[in-house]
Amino acid sequence: MSKKKRELKKKAYKLDRTRMTILIIILTIFLTTLFLYLLVQFNIISPLKKISLGPKLFMLEDECTLVVGKLIHTIKDDNTCEFRCKTNCEVREMLFYKSDFLKNQGDCNECTCYCT
Repeated sequence: MSKKKRELKKKAYKLDRTRMTILIIILTIFLTTLFLYLLVQFNIISPLKKISLGPKLFMLEDECTLVVGKLIHTIKDDNTCEFRCKTNCEVREMLFYKSDFLKNQGDCNECTCYCT
């Protein structure tokens, strides 16, 4: 073989190898993107779930009733409020942040929940 033919063969081999490498990179990027898209579509991962602007506020109602001249509360104290808030956050698939309890005399108590 002549020297020119060998050089042309080497260049062609290098060109084929470069094209193959580029093709593999493009195929890998495409498959990775497709895989992530399917994970999001089937709700296996949710990229927007973790992004929040701060805790969400939820008010829980104290269903109080008047019995023999006394108010009976479903949310009696801070511990009950916190427990109900944790449960409420869990049902919403969120994390408990904090709770605020306000005891009202002569009216229903207030329980405010914060979830992230």
